Amino acid sequence: MLILFILELLIVTFSLFKGSISYFGICFAVFLFAGFLLAKKELKAAGIIGVIVGALMMLTLPNGDFIDFLLGVFIVIHSTRYLKSYKYK
Repeated sequence: MLILFILELLIVTFSLFKGSISYFGICFAVFLFAGFLLAKKELKAAGIIGVIVGALMMLTLPNGDFIDFLLGVFIVIHSTRYLKSYKYK
């Protein structure tokens, strides 16, 4: 998730160079970083946040944000695998 956080920050940075600011991209980056911190603590909430954020990222497709759509698909797949393999303590 840390790599996806960095990718999302790069997307936001490049959108700033084009003259448009993406508030959704900033929110996605913050939630990806929060998910990374929760995954580091091995909490189930990391997978739940990942599924929610990934689904929201996939909804950006009508705005022409294809890269966020692909990142969202990857996050949903990765988070569902994390939730399936989650071991209760």
